[in-house]
Amino acid sequence: MTGDVCDIQFVQINLQHAQASTHYLCSQLAKLHTFIALIQEPWVHQKTIQGLPNIPNTNCFYYQQSCYTQSCSNCLLTNLC
Repeated sequence: MTGDVCDIQFVQINLQHAQASTHYLCSQLAKLHTFIALIQEPWVHQKTIQGLPNIPNTNCFYYQQSCYTQSCSNCLLTNLC
């Protein structure tokens, strides 16, 4: 198998639904080229995860039904090469 090899950084964090924690995480992830972030208790406002989907070139995966109670519990954020 040939091709480029990527170093993938893994991050696991509980944001406790906090806006400040989300902004800090985003600033740190923006410095990484390739990452997978396992996030518990993301910041939710009006039944939508806030902040995380705004990082360029990322995908945010979560079970949308769990956000209807304003307490979405888990999501996966990726930026893979």
